[in-house]
Amino acid sequence: MRLRILLFLSLFFFATHSGWSQETAENWFESGNEATQAGNYQEAIRCFERSIALDPNHLGSYRNIGCVYGIMGMWDEAISPFVTALRMNPDDAQIHHNLGFCWYKKGMFDKAIMEFKKAIDLKPEFRDAYYNLGIVYGKKDMFDQAIPMFKEALKIGPDNPDTYFSLGKAYNEVGKDVLAADHYYKAGTLYLREGHREGALTAYEHVLPISPEIAGDLARRLYPEGEVPDLRKPVPYAKEEEVSAVTRPLPPVRKEEVSALTARLPSEEKPVEKKEHVSDLKTPLPSEKEEEVSEVTKPLPPENEKPWHVVLTRMNLREGPSIGNRVVGKLNTNDRFQIVNEAPDNDELYSWYMISAESGLSGWLCGIYKGKTKYQTAPEAGPLPSEVEKPWYFVVRPMNVRKAPSLDSKVLATLNTNDTFQIIDEAPNNTELYAWYIIRTESGLKGWLYGIYDGRVKYKKLP
Repeated sequence: MRLRILLFLSLFFFATHSGWSQETAENWFESGNEATQAGNYQEAIRCFERSIALDPNHLGSYRNIGCVYGIMGMWDEAISPFVTALRMNPDDAQIHHNLGFCWYKKGMFDKAIMEFKKAIDLKPEFRDAYYNLGIVYGKKDMFDQAIPMFKEALKIGPDNPDTYFSLGKAYNEVGKDVLAADHYYKAGTLYLREGHREGALTAYEHVLPISPEIAGDLARRLYPEGEVPDLRKPVPYAKEEEVSAVTRPLPPVRKEEVSALTARLPSEEKPVEKKEHVSDLKTPLPSEKEEEVSEVTKPLPPENEKPWHVVLTRMNLREGPSIGNRVVGKLNTNDRFQIVNEAPDNDELYSWYMISAESGLSGWLCGIYKGKTKYQTAPEAGPLPSEVEKPWYFVVRPMNVRKAPSLDSKVLATLNTNDTFQIIDEAPNNTELYAWYIIRTESGLKGWLYGIYDGRVKYKKLP
């Protein structure tokens, strides 16, 4: 994600009961359903309220008025009728799910988790409840709990690309990048099967920094007859299409159907990195120029003059000050770093910093997100450990040193045969077949070296 969260708002029709007042309440209920189908939501609310006035125990009207408020994005107004409906029928899994979605939209994640769990207890095959529970766990950075929820959702709905994408993102967050790449790839192929090209492009963007080989296969599916363009920049999404998902008239419903209407809210979790997500994106950087590379890679000021900090949670390092930029590395909790520079548009809510990590990694870190500072000063931290203690290696053939662990990343320098270097750190997704290392040369240059390719080691330890 795409990382969308779905709310299936089911409006139920009930058989007409005997008695004039019940028949009148039912007539208003039917009128409310017709107004909902036509997209006339204010009229639908008026009809359902009239139905409730005539019959205070009309369960369908409480349920449906909550659904209509949800379609309109009026989450506070939707909660009360859903709560009332649950008092009348506490074993309705769909209402628990819908109420959980309202709590999610209000940012009350613990209440949302409770309602999604109740929905699953009442309806063990409820795919959307598993999926949405996984999304909420992800919002709380509880990715180890999110992963089994997405896997359960896939058991029930094995061809849903959104679930594959969300599971891929969760795997990526816990450092299981091989599994992440596999699930991003599966999401991309399913998006293509559905004709959703934007989703497939975003899946490509996510798999590319993890596995260029898998990304290349997905790119060939995206462009079977033409040259693959540079897809490293975020793909814009058509906002009009999202709006129509809420406001278009719902399809007509046959009387014999039990679950008469299914309305779909716009995608909450899309596979485009958002500031959780779209509204938070900083302005994307312009295409990379030589002077911008030199700004990032030029020698840093003396490290002992800058204070050290530690991150409070796992965080990504990116090529530029935007979550639309490529991930170039990860910092784990309590990893140390120094701030080299900061983005010019930083404010109290969102702030990006160019940092140099103790491991030798450098990149952009989102240090303040939604007003929450993700790092703190480490007063006890000292200078970097001496790199003299690290062993030296030499390359067995000319090799490029790159800005990031990707063959698409800019070349910073070329090492000739027998040039020496030290290994500072390695990419988290290294395998016996493919491995990237961040290295430091004798001249002081730091960058990424593709040390193992197709199982062949391209360097040796210095005697």
